[in-house]
Amino acid sequence: MLACVALVSVCSSIVKADQPSTPSIADRNLEAFDMVWSRVRDTHWDKTLGGLDWEACKAEFRPSLEEAQDIGKVRLAMAKLLAKLGQSHFVVIPAEAYRAEDQSLLPSGWSGIHALWLDGDALVIRVDRESPASKSGLLPGMTISQIDNVSVAELVSIDSAESLPPKEINALVNARLAQKLGGTIGQPKTVTTTSIDDSVQTFQFILDDHPGEKSQFGNLPALPVSIHTEMLPDNIGYIQLGIFLDPSRVIPTIGDFVTAHADAKGMIIDLRGNMGGMGAMAGGIAGWFSTEKISSLGTMNTRDSQLKFIAFQQRAFFQGPLAILVDQGSMSTSEIFAEGLQAIGRAEIFGQPTPGAALPSMIELLPNGDRFLHAFANYVNPKGVAFEGKGVQPDHLVPLDRFSLSNSPDSVLQSAVTWLRDHKETQQSTQQQDQTSPDE
Repeated sequence: MLACVALVSVCSSIVKADQPSTPSIADRNLEAFDMVWSRVRDTHWDKTLGGLDWEACKAEFRPSLEEAQDIGKVRLAMAKLLAKLGQSHFVVIPAEAYRAEDQSLLPSGWSGIHALWLDGDALVIRVDRESPASKSGLLPGMTISQIDNVSVAELVSIDSAESLPPKEINALVNARLAQKLGGTIGQPKTVTTTSIDDSVQTFQFILDDHPGEKSQFGNLPALPVSIHTEMLPDNIGYIQLGIFLDPSRVIPTIGDFVTAHADAKGMIIDLRGNMGGMGAMAGGIAGWFSTEKISSLGTMNTRDSQLKFIAFQQRAFFQGPLAILVDQGSMSTSEIFAEGLQAIGRAEIFGQPTPGAALPSMIELLPNGDRFLHAFANYVNPKGVAFEGKGVQPDHLVPLDRFSLSNSPDSVLQSAVTWLRDHKETQQSTQQQDQTSPDE
């Protein structure tokens, strides 16, 4: 199950080509459209597509492709077709998102800035520690007005936006911001911001390589996987995971940390900005925190079968209070992990509501070289509630605006730390783990 490329694919879904397509390319583009349409018809978990007339949708958009002269129009037609579903995880990933030499996802340069388009501003919500932007002095709570002499107003102006749903427009704007804040390793970057006191500042820095180790899975491009663990004051453990990939490294790293700090007062798992990845990793990581030998994080329903996301309790699991941090950038596997543990009463959630985009999906190569990410199942939480479109609702909603961010650069983390520090210890069973019962 893969969903971490959704924003990148939306960002590139409306691209105007400089050169017209040759007939052979046009034919492959038409084949790509037909493949996208047929995959939805044949693999969607709901054969009726919620009552949507899929044949009529094809008849609406396919004729325009036969006269289309550039790949941008083809991708726009497919984006409009898929938008009819009104669901996440149905997007076309342009071939340009893959670099032939190493299959890396562009851009490769890392600034450390996480920005979102909120209430008409490009608001800096987080700045990675030890990142180029952090070292330059750029802080959360600032609003970005210009990136490399391009105004944000120009950057967020979207051609043909009226033909896309609001969610996709918002995703496109955020993706454009992320793309513009990146670039190539070694590239200079200039960012102009406005602070809470209306003072204007310009920050200059050089883009660095992302500190995460690159990992590739299936038809995904290689993506950097960051995993950070540390002990905070008051004996509170902190785990930050950038994406659910590289299980052979990530799961043992978390397990070793949990085992070494089993007596911690509490644990925090930070999934902000984590766009998903391998669905099976949700259960694998949850096993280190499950207080039941077998816990279900929910169910994946396809047309013909069901598959539960199961967390198998580890021998050295953490039994104390658990906090999970999420935001609008926490999607797919991140949502399954957080929603599942919240629903069974194992964790409390801090931050902002997530998008509700947790459909199990796969990526296939299209005849024209693009890739197609499409969902083939529906996710239902442990209480039997369909999750798509609803999102994880935090137990502790923390405002995300320039005022709160300026006063406390990481109020979400601080809120979780305060809750854990003041958390009243529950009565724990004194029985040893895996104790053998008398009749065994």
